[in-house]
Amino acid sequence: MYRKQQPRLRALSAPFVRPSHRVNPPPANQRRGITLIEMVATFVLIGSAISLAAPLLVSVSRQRLAIEQRQFAIQHAGNILESYSALPWEKLPVGTLPLADAPADVQTILPDLKQTLEITEHADKPTSRRLSVSISWRGPSAMVAKPVQMSAWVFQAEEK
Repeated sequence: MYRKQQPRLRALSAPFVRPSHRVNPPPANQRRGITLIEMVATFVLIGSAISLAAPLLVSVSRQRLAIEQRQFAIQHAGNILESYSALPWEKLPVGTLPLADAPADVQTILPDLKQTLEITEHADKPTSRRLSVSISWRGPSAMVAKPVQMSAWVFQAEEK
């Protein structure tokens, strides 16, 4: 019952062929690589993509600068209101007050800066004064940007 194993025979295989050696080389008139037409078409597609993207990038850059200027103007207006609302009631005369020149960094970010502070009195009880700040500047497209206007109310301290 013991069976004798048969020796394994090696399968005959074709000799090893290197990938660089082809059995059937391509015909002499068949070229490898790209043609001039394919290259020109590629450059046209790349050029059109760049020409579409460039104006978009310029527009986004201008919008970003306009937004940054507007945020800076809002912060500057808030600083002006905070400093004037902290003054005593007697030092807040009714009318338009001249504002000191803005700091150099504000003038750099907001070219052609114009700032006004107007104080109006309201006789309602309790007596109050409204402080209104308006800031305008020249935007990134050399046009006057929409001004920032901010107001605060100051109330007269009641006498005891």
